[in-house]
Amino acid sequence: MEVSIENVVKNYLKKIKEQFPRYIRDHLQVILKTLHDTPQEVADKTLNFCLNNHLFNAYEFEQVLHVFLLETIAPSKNKVQLNY
Repeated sequence: MEVSIENVVKNYLKKIKEQFPRYIRDHLQVILKTLHDTPQEVADKTLNFCLNNHLFNAYEFEQVLHVFLLETIAPSKNKVQLNY
């Protein structure tokens, strides 16, 4: 049985709302701002990472996404080259 991305997102937002009911609006704004112009692949990877590591916080979501974006934009800068 395949779970739709919609249900995964709803679950993630529900967890944030459970932890921060009073500040759900702030968290939603951070997530929306963070996802603006973000490639779908990076957004999906971020969501999966946050779910797997129980990071139900928009500010942590934002930080994880920025790390994944940096990996995507400049993967060659992070690699070590060995010259023989």
